[in-house]
Amino acid sequence: MYLRRTTGLIAWLCAIAMGGTQVVGAAEGPASVANPAAVAALDKALRQARAEYALRRYDVALRQYRSILKAEAAAPGIPVRERSRAYLGILEVAPRLEGASLFTTGNIAAKAMVREEAAALGADSGDRLPGLLAAADWFAQTGQPAEERKQVEEIIRLVELAFGPRSANLAIPLVRLANTFITYASRPAVAKAALDRALTLDFDEAPDHAALKATVQIALGDYAVVFADAGSGAPHYEAAWRTLSGASRDGAEAAAERFALPAPLRINIPPEPFTQIKGGDFFATGEVVFTFTVGADGHLADVAVLRKDLPVASLPTPVLKAFRQARYRPRMEDGRTVPTLGQEYRIIFR
Repeated sequence: MYLRRTTGLIAWLCAIAMGGTQVVGAAEGPASVANPAAVAALDKALRQARAEYALRRYDVALRQYRSILKAEAAAPGIPVRERSRAYLGILEVAPRLEGASLFTTGNIAAKAMVREEAAALGADSGDRLPGLLAAADWFAQTGQPAEERKQVEEIIRLVELAFGPRSANLAIPLVRLANTFITYASRPAVAKAALDRALTLDFDEAPDHAALKATVQIALGDYAVVFADAGSGAPHYEAAWRTLSGASRDGAEAAAERFALPAPLRINIPPEPFTQIKGGDFFATGEVVFTFTVGADGHLADVAVLRKDLPVASLPTPVLKAFRQARYRPRMEDGRTVPTLGQEYRIIFR
């Protein structure tokens, strides 16, 4: 139950890269001048580690990545972004590991990568953005919002340094910052402040200004669904639909695609729901599938257990209560939020 939905920044990051992100102190020092032979050896070792991963020999791949990092530390001529490829490999392997090593291994790699890139590239270098994004994604996937937030706040700082405080390039990271609070229903004032700032950006400067503005409007709707009165998200979603549909001849189709399905915003299930019934690990595993209706206001109705594979006859009340409090972004048709029947959600307890 540690993985959760994340907000991707791939398109945004590509746009940033196309515009250039080099700002203050971005060059690596003389000791980091690339050594072609060392880089070639690194590339070969990385391919070998990747092959082990493809064979699902995750422990072997992890040892390979760790040995690469040790070898690089002793050999000059490896640029820091090349070295970061080994850290990224560890972040790919880590979710396949068992137990607490998953978090420890991934956390150490993410923090080391960010720290080393800041030292080698300069704290204010825009070239740090891909590493910061990878670290933020790791912490998001493993349910560590405070750590994710640190990386996103640093991304915001760097983008502001490179492009100014009103740049449309800030829209996506500001939305992501707000989402770190929306997903966990915490600190609504901080989330709202980030979204309010995003609304004031100069969207007209961006080629995809309509999509960026709509993303902010959708996030405001998500905020309202989670924190405000039922139905208060609809005006923001409708505004996003109008923004998208009015952007081009294909805008209405883009809007319909964006809102084609309900999207989970907050689902807070107790991580160990059965231990309170009987001590120890006896009730530590199981699976349940809910069926439900997502209302036009993003609240759930008609919640029922569709099927279950549990070591108890009935589902614990805290689990049912928690799921009924889940919030979704509703589906839209012709610019209006509508209910969606027959939705399903599977929870696996481990």
